Amino acid sequence: MKSKLQHWLVKNLLLRSLTKNGLTRSRVTEMLAIYRSSLPPAEKGDDREFNHLLTDRFFRIPAIRLAEAHLAATPEVYFYQFAHPAPAVQAAMHVMELYFVFGTLDTPDIADVMKVPGSPDERNLSRQMMAAWAAFARTGSPHAAGLPEWPRYTPERRATMILKVESRVEDTPGEAIRAAWMESR
Repeated sequence: MKSKLQHWLVKNLLLRSLTKNGLTRSRVTEMLAIYRSSLPPAEKGDDREFNHLLTDRFFRIPAIRLAEAHLAATPEVYFYQFAHPAPAVQAAMHVMELYFVFGTLDTPDIADVMKVPGSPDERNLSRQMMAAWAAFARTGSPHAAGLPEWPRYTPERRATMILKVESRVEDTPGEAIRAAWMESR
């Protein structure tokens, strides 16, 4: 459990980072309200909405913009969100999916905070992800055994493969948050 001082430090450091990257304090406050109303209960509290906001600012929103720009060249655009949580933080982390993609869950260089037990389910997810990436490299389509049908990404549907032990496709995940970011250009 974090102390009040730790909460204050986390919030202020994250706020400083966001304002240095183009968001005003009032826009950050507005965005946090959207996160609080949009996130599932397990993703709220302990300043996790700040973590989501930072993750979206630096990873998810630029990836969405890139996917949508790529549509001008080809309809073969696929989108995913890695959502398998690391036990140490109870959340998925940037770069963590690479250990699944390359089948290196037992690699000693993996950061402690990202380590997973390597359960049979996690190894199966790794095999599915390896198959999807290999299929995409071979054919331009990530369809792979063990994963649900992976539809193309379009601006209307925004189909996103949610990769975790029980993967699924979601249409327009986090739409209220995505729309708020698009207004913040």
